[in-house]
Amino acid sequence: MTTTLIADTSASDLADNWTTGLDPETVSFCQDAAARITARGRGVVTDMIAMGVDLRNVKAKLTHGRWLSWLAQYFPQSERQAQTCMTMAERFADKSAEVADFPLDTVRLLAARSTPEHVRADVFSGTTPPTMKAVRAAIAQAKGTTAPRTQQDAPVEPTAQGNTTGDLMASFSEIETNDVLAELSSRPSDELVAACSLAAAYPGSREALQRLHDAIAKALSTT
Repeated sequence: MTTTLIADTSASDLADNWTTGLDPETVSFCQDAAARITARGRGVVTDMIAMGVDLRNVKAKLTHGRWLSWLAQYFPQSERQAQTCMTMAERFADKSAEVADFPLDTVRLLAARSTPEHVRADVFSGTTPPTMKAVRAAIAQAKGTTAPRTQQDAPVEPTAQGNTTGDLMASFSEIETNDVLAELSSRPSDELVAACSLAAAYPGSREALQRLHDAIAKALSTT
């Protein structure tokens, strides 16, 4: 089967009907995928992987504007959640049965592009338990850092420096990022690189965010 990708029309043209000018075979393919996605459960590992497979297949059929229009019509969650499903499918479509009983957050972390491949292999071999704490520790060890605590590991309270996640994000917003971050990226310190890696690997961790905040502040003080 050959599918012709028709060039995007304007966003307003596709807002109401992503099928405009699209061949019937592709429309049927995408609608069938939408029906399967709608019927699947939310928060179930195997269903999310299956949704990811359908999402990847539909995205491959449509141009970007049509894809976003289709997604808005048939996928009730965010575009970011759709990307999470697609990443899980990319990693684990052929291992769906193996990860079926893993905690959903663990599967998301294992699927992340920042997770070293050997960490995934150790989980599937049984060397590393499929828990968030164990996988975080394995990732931190692989990157030569210490795994930060998360809300599941520590009470919800300010960090030692007295900053909550909200405080830290607010302080980030006060930094003139364009010139400063360009300068930092041209000659990053080991400490800054490690802090960035932690923040990417452990989103939502106050400790990881605090380390990144402190590393940036230190780097700025030496520029």
